[in-house]
Amino acid sequence: MVVDDRNKDLKQRSFIFALEIIELVDEVSRKMSDQVIGKQLLRSATSIGANVIEVQEASNKIKQKYCKRLLEETDQFGKILGSSIITSGGKRN
Repeated sequence: MVVDDRNKDLKQRSFIFALEIIELVDEVSRKMSDQVIGKQLLRSATSIGANVIEVQEASNKIKQKYCKRLLEETDQFGKILGSSIITSGGKRN
């Protein structure tokens, strides 16, 4: 079925995304602010996959909205961290 293929694809993409975020957070500077934002980014990014599974099983509008909110939160933390690195001249130590 097409729906099952899309669900599997979304699960796989969210898994790969979480792994990429883990690599990114491992590379951030040791500044306290980067570490705090990095941890928030890591939490929100890695919880997306679990929530995708939960939403697919429940088909609940509230859970779908929550998952969408996590995606938006992850995007925001990524932008903050990226801007922080850019403004610090790309220094990671």
